[in-house]
Amino acid sequence: MTFGDSLYYSIVTFTTSPPAEPTGVWMRVMAGVETFAGSTTIVFLGYVLGTRERV
Repeated sequence: MTFGDSLYYSIVTFTTSPPAEPTGVWMRVMAGVETFAGSTTIVFLGYVLGTRERV
């Protein structure tokens, strides 16, 4: 993969699920970590924005 392809794959994996089945053990682990981290971040952001005090 080129750097651009890797960056695109990481961004898509972080925000949704992997666009294609990852090959290799480390790539599968990284895709799983990125998917989990992205989902956690999105849920946390929704919680923080949803529980703000209204002024």
